[in-house]
Amino acid sequence: MSKKPKLWIRLILRATRSVSLAAAVGGLASLALNAVITDYSDTRSKLRDDQNDAISKLREKQLEQLTAFAFADDEVSQKSRDLITAMLDKKPINKSALALSSEISKQIQNAEKLKGAFSSSDIDTKIENYQNALQQFLDSLEEFQNPSKMKNWKLSFGKVIDTKNELKASLFKIVRPS
Repeated sequence: MSKKPKLWIRLILRATRSVSLAAAVGGLASLALNAVITDYSDTRSKLRDDQNDAISKLREKQLEQLTAFAFADDEVSQKSRDLITAMLDKKPINKSALALSSEISKQIQNAEKLKGAFSSSDIDTKIENYQNALQQFLDSLEEFQNPSKMKNWKLSFGKVIDTKNELKASLFKIVRPS
């Protein structure tokens, strides 16, 4: 009978070793899986942060472009007033017309810069409409001195304001979605 307990003890020890070995292997597998999951989670979090940074930078660029664009129309209006004042005061209008022409050209370039910050076919169309209105306004400057053709200048100036307001409204919707 003394041999039987030894055999049982050996079997229990073997079973215990097998269970311990299985637990150790399972523990190692669990640690490895946990490390992979943590690494995946960290990588995904970093990608999300990078994506949020890119979105923030784009939004910042859009806000800068929109701010510069939205407040620049005061210059076109001011230069137009200067031109009208010069004409009414019977002063030479060449200097005022040149200043207005320069400002219109600057506005055409500023509108073009918006295409880089706001990529949408609708916005591109509105930018082109605004640029075309500016070009028509610029072309009508030659007719400014002729009182019978001043109506064209006035109409094209109104079109510049209307197309710019339409463009600004669309840009504000993008920057400030409702």
